[in-house]
Amino acid sequence: PIRLTIDRMEEKVFEEETIPINDLAKFLNRINTQVDTLERLVNQFRSFSREPEVNLKEIPLLELLEGIAEDMKSKMKTNISCSGTIITDPYLLSQILLNIWKNSLEAGADTIDVKCKKSEEKIDLCIKDNGSGLEKKDIEQVWLPYFTLKKDGTGLGLPVVKKLVEALNGKVSLISETVGPQRGLTVILSFILASQGDQKWQEE
Repeated sequence: PIRLTIDRMEEKVFEEETIPINDLAKFLNRINTQVDTLERLVNQFRSFSREPEVNLKEIPLLELLEGIAEDMKSKMKTNISCSGTIITDPYLLSQILLNIWKNSLEAGADTIDVKCKKSEEKIDLCIKDNGSGLEKKDIEQVWLPYFTLKKDGTGLGLPVVKKLVEALNGKVSLISETVGPQRGLTVILSFILASQGDQKWQEE
């Protein structure tokens, strides 16, 4: 998000356009927010085995998703059909979503569709891209640290996603198609609804 925000500012400067004060304030706020997030995450992931600090609060899911979509809009089109309030750590959930968007981008996707499925106890956040997808034999392997199918990959993107989701008392799973019109990877994040009160994940 920092790089993308700076790119947008540079585009306006190179085109000799004036940046409205409201847009400038929005750009600076986004950079400051991400710097704070980076500082926090660097401290948390100095050791991958260290448990991240979790600060749960009620947040509107749509607002957070729209923020990620705004940050990524120069690289990726995002369609959102989702609402509701959930109990989560907004910093950690933002990192989860950014890792998913980045993973999709590296898999050749240019579009992500986000949908929500609600029940009385939980909300499933289904994030589907139109990238290359994963072979069935690789779906379980991608959760292993340092396993990567990408030339310059670190093999930590999805393992970090899994670790953070579990730290938020949630679950994550994958559905993949490698051929046909439904080709792509779907990441399903499951969290309890804010109305449930109990912040621990309840097994079905």
